[in-house]
Amino acid sequence: MRLPSIHFLTATVVLAVGFFTEPTHAEIKDSASTVLVINIDKLSRDEIVAATAVQGIANRSEPSVFLRTVDKFWPVSFSFYPFYKERISPEMLSKFPSPDDFWLDYLGKKWGYKYKTVTDLDELVRLNLDKIKGVVRLREFTPEALSVAATIAGQRDLIPVSDETAMRWPALANLPIIVDLRDRFPKDISLEILRKVLQWAVAEYLPGSDKENAFSYFPGQFGYLTLDLAISRRMYCYNLGHFDPKGDDLPDEAKKILMRPSPSGLSREEEHRLLDQILSHLNPYSMVWGWDQESEDGIATTVAKYGCAVTCCTANNLSFYLRVPSHQEMMPRQRQLKESDVKVEDKYYIAFVSGAGDAAHTATSLMCNGRWLYSARGKVPMNWTISPYLVEKAPGLMECYYEMASPNDYFVNETAGYGYNHPGRLPDKFLFGYAEKIKAASLLADTHYQDLWWQNGIQPESKRRDWEAATGLNGYFFWEGPQRIVFPPGAPIEISSERFFKDYWPKDDPQKTPQALAQSLMRQLADTGTQRPWFTVIYDLDPNFAAETMALLPKDKFKAVLMDEFFMAASKARSSIESHAVGSPPNLNGK
Repeated sequence: MRLPSIHFLTATVVLAVGFFTEPTHAEIKDSASTVLVINIDKLSRDEIVAATAVQGIANRSEPSVFLRTVDKFWPVSFSFYPFYKERISPEMLSKFPSPDDFWLDYLGKKWGYKYKTVTDLDELVRLNLDKIKGVVRLREFTPEALSVAATIAGQRDLIPVSDETAMRWPALANLPIIVDLRDRFPKDISLEILRKVLQWAVAEYLPGSDKENAFSYFPGQFGYLTLDLAISRRMYCYNLGHFDPKGDDLPDEAKKILMRPSPSGLSREEEHRLLDQILSHLNPYSMVWGWDQESEDGIATTVAKYGCAVTCCTANNLSFYLRVPSHQEMMPRQRQLKESDVKVEDKYYIAFVSGAGDAAHTATSLMCNGRWLYSARGKVPMNWTISPYLVEKAPGLMECYYEMASPNDYFVNETAGYGYNHPGRLPDKFLFGYAEKIKAASLLADTHYQDLWWQNGIQPESKRRDWEAATGLNGYFFWEGPQRIVFPPGAPIEISSERFFKDYWPKDDPQKTPQALAQSLMRQLADTGTQRPWFTVIYDLDPNFAAETMALLPKDKFKAVLMDEFFMAASKARSSIESHAVGSPPNLNGK
């Protein structure tokens, strides 16, 4: 049974403060604040960039501009795959055609926001002229030019405007050109000029940029949607590869990437010198928002070397959500299950886990393209990965999930626990400080278990176990390697299980159905004589898929549970399971 909301405090929680502090429940100006809402589904990329800049500047003091995508862009859409919408009831879809519509409704009811529809980009600009000082003008938005323009726009309250956009919108054309980048980024820019202009931008604008956040602009997959946050927080924006070409511990993937020309055309050594200046500017435990266009490992491993982490954020309206106040000092507490409440049963325990909780667009799209609204949520125990960092920085957004959670919903930490990085790459001087950041944010989120990624690089093992203990968590789960349960002395329990079943696939794929998963579980667990009780994690499923799978499994042998019961039952069954292991089963998503 879910307990009522309880405020709880701890003297150990220390929040990092950069250029901006997050709003509290006392900072809302009045219950009738008017929010400007503009549909951006028919705008071009360059026009959306201009709109995000207006939004970022306007939202610095309070949430006042909201960009509605009308379900067009996949990271914040219910239509990433057609069958997603089938899992949301017609009544719910009628009420909320997109995640944006859900948030407008929820926040409007909660805070009394009144919404004014803005007809076009000209009107949006005119209604915010008191906040805008002019434009930074460009011929066209190449990734490098846009990154520099967004950096300047944030620091000088300007709107990045391309020549084509200025021709279409008089309000933008009439604004004074404060910074003209057309000569610095000519149409056919040479490498020599590009090298000089990027060096100039770092020298001129890095010192005035935020020391708690930076923005790695990913041109693909609508990365420009998040420029509102970068501009609002005056982040330094860049478009550079992350692998160090002189690194002595490069994985094979990195070596192959570094043999190719960089996206900018600069040499890898030149790119990394610029990147080193940018990341060295940040304080330890800062966040790099965005993504890397070449390699996930590149950004995750490299930012860790600077003591930082990543928040993947192909999401709109983050400058809005991070200014929404919260009713709570901390999140409502989750159920406080005790080991004495847990009776070990002669069954195969299954922990269904959602995925991608480290990404900001997971939170803004209602747990990956609407999973939170699926019709079966609440009918089967489901463990939702969330970002404690977002709980800390965007409590007004994240508390919605705590308020709506059913007794069958439970929150656990994503990946590295405080953003996404590879903890094994953290230098010793940052290692245990990062553990403290996880601990503090987990106290805010009331999370006690964490998805375990890339921690084996912390060596020797005794140091890794000390680090894991320092996070204050009760257990780690992992979805790779042989199925086994480890009880390290003085450290959290670790349960590994190669059950990565990512269901981002068409329904007619015979390998991606509840029937296939149920048959696999019965074959690889029950039919192979695996002892009971036994414990397996199935990662990256939605509630409907989980419920359909459980309906196909014998109830006398299989039990789906929340993560607290999962670990407590494993602890009680230690004497019979500690020395047991099951070899890696076939991985159903082909990895």
